[in-house]
Order: sequence, then C-alpha cells, then structure tokens
Amino acid sequence: IRRKDNMSTLSLVIPVFNEERIIENSVLQIVKEMEQVSILSGYDIILVDDGSTDGTWACLKELSERFEHLKLIRLSIHEYLLLQIYS
Repeated sequence: IRRKDNMSTLSLVIPVFNEERIIENSVLQIVKEMEQVSILSGYDIILVDDGSTDGTWACLKELSERFEHLKLIRLSIHEYLLLQIYS
C-alpha cells in the first residue's frame, strides 16, 4: 500500500495456474470489490500466470484489454519450475 494525499493505492498480486474456466468470474468479482473501496485512490491487480497449459493466458490478455487496472506477468513452465526449486 502506498499513501498519497491521505489516500492509498493498492497492488494485489495473484498467482494463477490453469484457471481458464474460472478466471473471468474471479477477476470480475475482484474488480467489483476494488471499485467499492472508497479509501483507495488507485489500484493494480497483477496476475502472474505460473506456466498454465490451458487457455488461461489468452483469457488474461482479453481481460487486460477490458480493465486498465490489470497487469500481466507470464512465467514459462521452466521459470516456474526453477522458482519451485529455489524457494
């Protein structure tokens, strides 16, 4: 949370993996809730695709075109596996 002029901004980081069937409804609900938080002057929703093998990435790209607050990061399966090894 960052403060600016008595208002706060918030960045949510959400990992996703093979969420093609539910990601749209989940993002719509999160956006709806964030829009109702009156103490926020702004927010970002950072969605990290952890190497999905279904259509999750395509869904995320389409959603990011509809909602300016969405930021996307895509990890390949190799990057995801390396993160698992070193964490």
